[in-house]
Amino acid sequence: MTAPRSLRPALLVLGAALLAIATALVAPTGALAQTTPPDVVRLRDGSFLRGTIVERTPERVVVMLPTGETRTYAAAEVESAGPAEMMLATPVAPPPVVALPAAPIGPPMARLRVTTDDEELSLHQLTGSATVAVWTGRGTGTARIDQYAVICNAPCDTEIPAGTYQLGIAHGTGDAQRSGRPIDLRGDVDLFLEYEDRTGIRVAGWMVFIGGMIGGTLLMTLPVLTGSYGDNTGYLIGGGVLAGVSMAVGFPLIFMNNHAEAVVRF
Repeated sequence: MTAPRSLRPALLVLGAALLAIATALVAPTGALAQTTPPDVVRLRDGSFLRGTIVERTPERVVVMLPTGETRTYAAAEVESAGPAEMMLATPVAPPPVVALPAAPIGPPMARLRVTTDDEELSLHQLTGSATVAVWTGRGTGTARIDQYAVICNAPCDTEIPAGTYQLGIAHGTGDAQRSGRPIDLRGDVDLFLEYEDRTGIRVAGWMVFIGGMIGGTLLMTLPVLTGSYGDNTGYLIGGGVLAGVSMAVGFPLIFMNNHAEAVVRF
Protein backbone atom coordinates (compact mmCIF):
# COMPACT_ATOMS: atom_id res chain seq x y z
CA MET A 1 0.00 0.00 0.00
CA THR A 2 1.31 3.48 -0.89
CA ALA A 3 1.14 6.31 1.69
CA PRO A 4 -0.76 9.42 0.74
CA ARG A 5 1.37 12.17 -0.68
CA SER A 6 0.50 14.42 2.26
CA LEU A 7 2.14 11.97 4.77
CA ARG A 8 5.38 11.33 2.89
CA PRO A 9 7.28 14.34 4.30
CA ALA A 10 6.31 13.38 7.84
CA LEU A 11 7.42 9.78 7.34
CA LEU A 12 10.77 10.95 5.96
CA VAL A 13 11.29 13.14 9.00
CA LEU A 14 10.35 10.28 11.36
CA GLY A 15 12.73 7.88 9.61
CA ALA A 16 15.59 10.36 9.82
CA ALA A 17 14.93 10.82 13.53
CA LEU A 18 14.91 7.06 14.18
CA LEU A 19 18.20 6.68 12.21
CA ALA A 20 19.81 9.44 14.26
CA ILE A 21 18.73 7.81 17.52
CA ALA A 22 20.12 4.40 16.45
CA THR A 23 23.39 5.99 15.37
CA ALA A 24 23.71 7.77 18.73
CA LEU A 25 23.17 4.49 20.62
CA VAL A 26 25.67 2.47 18.58
CA ALA A 27 28.38 5.10 18.20
CA PRO A 28 29.72 5.04 21.81
CA THR A 29 30.26 1.24 21.76
CA GLY A 30 32.05 1.41 18.41
CA ALA A 31 34.18 4.32 19.57
CA LEU A 32 35.08 2.50 22.78
CA ALA A 33 36.03 -0.60 20.81
CA GLN A 34 38.19 1.48 18.51
CA THR A 35 39.92 3.38 21.38
CA THR A 36 40.83 0.21 23.39
CA PRO A 37 44.01 -1.16 21.73
CA PRO A 38 44.42 -4.93 21.95
CA ASP A 39 48.11 -5.08 22.94
CA VAL A 40 50.40 -3.81 25.71
CA VAL A 41 54.16 -3.17 25.51
CA ARG A 42 55.97 -2.98 28.87
CA LEU A 43 59.38 -1.26 28.82
CA ARG A 44 62.33 -1.96 31.10
CA ASP A 45 62.16 1.56 32.60
CA GLY A 46 58.82 0.59 34.21
CA SER A 47 56.51 2.39 31.76
CA PHE A 48 54.07 0.73 29.36
CA LEU A 49 51.88 1.74 26.45
CA ARG A 50 48.83 0.30 24.69
CA GLY A 51 48.45 -0.12 20.97
CA THR A 52 48.57 -2.70 18.25
CA ILE A 53 51.79 -4.66 17.74
CA VAL A 54 52.47 -4.59 14.02
CA GLU A 55 55.93 -6.16 14.10
CA ARG A 56 57.85 -8.19 16.62
CA THR A 57 61.30 -9.62 15.91
CA PRO A 58 64.32 -10.56 18.02
CA GLU A 59 65.73 -7.11 17.17
CA ARG A 60 62.77 -4.77 17.66
CA VAL A 61 59.09 -4.27 18.49
CA VAL A 62 56.89 -1.93 16.40
CA VAL A 63 53.59 -0.78 17.92
CA MET A 64 50.85 1.43 16.47
CA LEU A 65 49.27 3.79 19.03
CA PRO A 66 45.52 4.64 19.04
CA THR A 67 46.43 7.96 17.44
CA GLY A 68 47.85 6.16 14.45
CA GLU A 69 51.44 6.99 15.42
CA THR A 70 53.95 4.15 15.01
CA ARG A 71 56.75 3.69 17.54
CA THR A 72 59.74 1.36 17.27
CA TYR A 73 61.63 -0.01 20.29
CA ALA A 74 64.80 -2.07 20.35
CA ALA A 75 64.33 -5.51 21.86
CA ALA A 76 66.75 -4.56 24.67
CA GLU A 77 64.32 -1.79 25.76
CA VAL A 78 61.29 -4.10 25.94
CA GLU A 79 60.63 -6.19 29.02
CA SER A 80 57.49 -7.87 27.65
CA ALA A 81 54.88 -7.41 24.92
CA GLY A 82 51.63 -9.19 24.09
CA PRO A 83 47.84 -9.20 24.38
CA ALA A 84 46.47 -6.81 26.98
CA GLU A 85 44.45 -9.46 28.82
CA MET A 86 47.66 -11.43 29.45
CA MET A 87 50.00 -8.52 30.14
CA LEU A 88 47.65 -6.71 32.56
CA ALA A 89 46.42 -9.80 34.39
CA THR A 90 47.04 -9.75 38.13
CA PRO A 91 50.05 -12.01 38.76
CA VAL A 92 49.59 -14.86 41.19
CA ALA A 93 51.87 -14.40 44.15
CA PRO A 94 54.22 -17.37 44.69
CA PRO A 95 53.79 -19.30 47.89
CA PRO A 96 55.89 -17.97 50.76
CA VAL A 97 59.24 -19.62 51.21
CA VAL A 98 59.50 -21.21 54.62
CA ALA A 99 63.06 -21.13 55.91
CA LEU A 100 64.06 -24.41 57.47
CA PRO A 101 65.97 -24.18 60.75
CA ALA A 102 69.67 -24.62 60.33
CA ALA A 103 71.01 -27.99 61.34
CA PRO A 104 72.76 -27.77 64.72
CA ILE A 105 76.52 -27.80 64.49
CA GLY A 106 78.09 -30.04 67.10
CA PRO A 107 81.50 -29.65 68.71
CA PRO A 108 84.59 -30.76 66.75
CA MET A 109 85.34 -34.42 67.32
CA ALA A 110 88.55 -36.35 67.93
CA ARG A 111 88.70 -39.68 66.09
CA LEU A 112 90.59 -42.23 68.19
CA ARG A 113 92.20 -45.42 66.97
CA VAL A 114 93.14 -47.40 70.08
CA THR A 115 95.48 -50.40 69.86
CA THR A 116 97.33 -52.57 72.38
CA ASP A 117 99.19 -55.85 72.76
CA ASP A 118 96.87 -56.86 75.62
CA GLU A 119 93.22 -57.28 74.58
CA GLU A 120 92.07 -57.09 78.22
CA LEU A 121 92.82 -53.37 78.43
CA SER A 122 90.18 -50.62 78.30
CA LEU A 123 90.55 -46.86 77.85
CA HIS A 124 88.93 -44.50 80.37
CA GLN A 125 88.64 -40.75 80.97
CA LEU A 126 88.95 -39.11 84.39
CA THR A 127 85.63 -37.67 85.64
CA GLY A 128 86.50 -36.82 89.26
CA SER A 129 89.22 -37.03 91.91
CA ALA A 130 89.50 -36.76 95.71
CA THR A 131 92.39 -36.82 98.21
CA VAL A 132 92.23 -38.78 101.47
CA ALA A 133 94.65 -39.15 104.42
CA VAL A 134 96.44 -42.53 104.89
CA TRP A 135 99.09 -44.03 107.19
CA THR A 136 102.29 -44.77 105.30
CA GLY A 137 104.25 -46.47 108.08
CA ARG A 138 106.41 -43.41 108.68
CA GLY A 139 103.55 -41.02 109.34
CA THR A 140 100.40 -39.63 107.83
CA GLY A 141 100.29 -39.18 104.07
CA THR A 142 97.72 -38.64 101.34
CA ALA A 143 96.26 -40.87 98.68
CA ARG A 144 94.29 -39.91 95.60
CA ILE A 145 91.02 -41.59 94.67
CA ASP A 146 90.03 -41.17 90.99
CA GLN A 147 86.75 -41.78 89.24
CA TYR A 148 86.67 -42.79 85.57
CA ALA A 149 84.21 -43.34 82.73
CA VAL A 150 84.86 -45.97 80.05
CA ILE A 151 85.66 -44.70 76.55
CA CYS A 152 86.10 -48.08 74.85
CA ASN A 153 87.60 -51.55 75.18
CA ALA A 154 90.82 -51.91 73.22
CA PRO A 155 91.35 -52.39 70.39
CA CYS A 156 88.69 -49.96 69.18
CA ASP A 157 87.87 -46.98 66.96
CA THR A 158 85.70 -44.26 68.48
CA GLU A 159 84.99 -40.51 68.55
CA ILE A 160 84.91 -38.11 71.49
CA PRO A 161 84.61 -34.29 71.61
CA ALA A 162 87.99 -32.69 70.95
CA GLY A 163 89.77 -31.44 74.05
CA THR A 164 92.34 -32.19 76.75
CA TYR A 165 91.79 -35.41 78.71
CA GLN A 166 93.33 -37.16 81.67
CA LEU A 167 93.18 -40.76 80.50
CA GLY A 168 93.20 -43.94 82.48
CA ILE A 169 93.74 -47.61 81.60
CA ALA A 170 92.18 -50.63 83.29
CA HIS A 171 93.12 -54.29 83.01
CA GLY A 172 90.18 -56.68 82.91
CA THR A 173 87.70 -55.81 85.65
CA GLY A 174 90.28 -53.93 87.72
CA ASP A 175 90.30 -50.24 88.55
CA ALA A 176 91.62 -47.76 86.00
CA GLN A 177 95.09 -46.29 86.56
CA ARG A 178 96.15 -42.80 85.53
CA SER A 179 98.00 -42.67 82.26
CA GLY A 180 100.74 -40.08 82.63
CA ARG A 181 99.92 -36.44 81.97
CA PRO A 182 96.74 -35.05 80.33
CA ILE A 183 96.71 -35.42 76.53
CA ASP A 184 95.22 -33.01 73.99
CA LEU A 185 93.05 -35.05 71.62
CA ARG A 186 92.06 -33.42 68.33
CA GLY A 187 91.57 -34.70 64.80
CA ASP A 188 92.84 -38.22 64.09
CA VAL A 189 94.75 -39.72 67.04
CA ASP A 190 96.44 -43.13 67.22
CA LEU A 191 96.79 -44.32 70.83
CA PHE A 192 98.78 -47.35 71.96
CA LEU A 193 97.95 -48.62 75.46
CA GLU A 194 100.62 -49.99 77.78
CA TYR A 195 99.96 -51.54 81.19
CA GLU A 196 102.25 -53.05 83.85
CA ASP A 197 100.66 -55.13 86.62
CA ARG A 198 102.72 -54.62 89.81
CA THR A 199 100.82 -57.07 91.98
CA GLY A 200 104.01 -59.09 92.49
CA ILE A 201 105.87 -56.05 93.78
CA ARG A 202 103.09 -55.29 96.27
CA VAL A 203 103.14 -58.92 97.48
CA ALA A 204 106.89 -58.65 97.93
CA GLY A 205 106.39 -55.47 99.96
CA TRP A 206 104.00 -57.24 102.29
CA MET A 207 106.46 -60.11 102.72
CA VAL A 208 109.29 -57.72 103.57
CA PHE A 209 107.12 -55.83 106.01
CA ILE A 210 105.65 -58.87 107.76
CA GLY A 211 108.93 -60.78 107.77
CA GLY A 212 110.84 -57.81 109.17
CA MET A 213 108.28 -57.19 111.87
CA ILE A 214 108.28 -60.86 112.91
CA GLY A 215 112.09 -61.06 112.80
CA GLY A 216 112.51 -57.83 114.75
CA THR A 217 110.01 -58.91 117.38
CA LEU A 218 111.72 -62.29 117.80
CA LEU A 219 115.13 -60.66 118.03
CA MET A 220 113.98 -58.26 120.71
CA THR A 221 112.32 -61.03 122.75
CA LEU A 222 115.04 -63.62 122.21
CA PRO A 223 116.72 -63.05 125.61
CA VAL A 224 113.40 -63.59 127.33
CA LEU A 225 112.70 -66.73 125.33
CA THR A 226 116.15 -68.15 126.06
CA GLY A 227 116.19 -67.13 129.73
CA SER A 228 119.18 -64.82 129.28
CA TYR A 229 118.90 -61.89 131.67
CA GLY A 230 122.20 -60.19 130.95
CA ASP A 231 122.73 -57.07 128.84
CA ASN A 232 120.05 -57.36 126.13
CA THR A 233 120.62 -53.93 124.58
CA GLY A 234 122.06 -55.39 121.40
CA TYR A 235 119.02 -57.58 120.86
CA LEU A 236 116.65 -54.72 121.43
CA ILE A 237 118.51 -52.42 119.06
CA GLY A 238 118.87 -55.12 116.39
CA GLY A 239 115.19 -56.04 116.58
CA GLY A 240 114.11 -52.43 116.38
CA VAL A 241 116.36 -51.77 113.39
CA LEU A 242 115.07 -54.85 111.58
CA ALA A 243 111.43 -53.84 112.17
CA GLY A 244 112.11 -50.26 111.08
CA VAL A 245 113.90 -51.34 107.90
CA SER A 246 111.07 -53.71 107.00
CA MET A 247 108.58 -50.88 107.35
CA ALA A 248 110.73 -48.42 105.36
CA VAL A 249 111.26 -50.90 102.53
CA GLY A 250 107.96 -52.75 102.58
CA PHE A 251 105.45 -49.88 102.76
CA PRO A 252 106.54 -48.14 99.52
CA LEU A 253 106.30 -51.49 97.74
CA ILE A 254 102.89 -52.22 99.26
CA PHE A 255 101.44 -48.92 97.98
CA MET A 256 103.04 -49.07 94.53
CA ASN A 257 100.30 -48.73 91.86
CA ASN A 258 100.18 -50.48 88.54
CA HIS A 259 101.74 -48.52 85.69
CA ALA A 260 99.59 -47.37 82.76
CA GLU A 261 100.55 -45.32 79.72
CA ALA A 262 98.65 -44.17 76.61
CA VAL A 263 101.26 -43.40 73.96
CA VAL A 264 100.34 -41.16 71.04
CA ARG A 265 101.77 -42.60 67.84
CA PHE A 266 102.45 -40.37 64.86
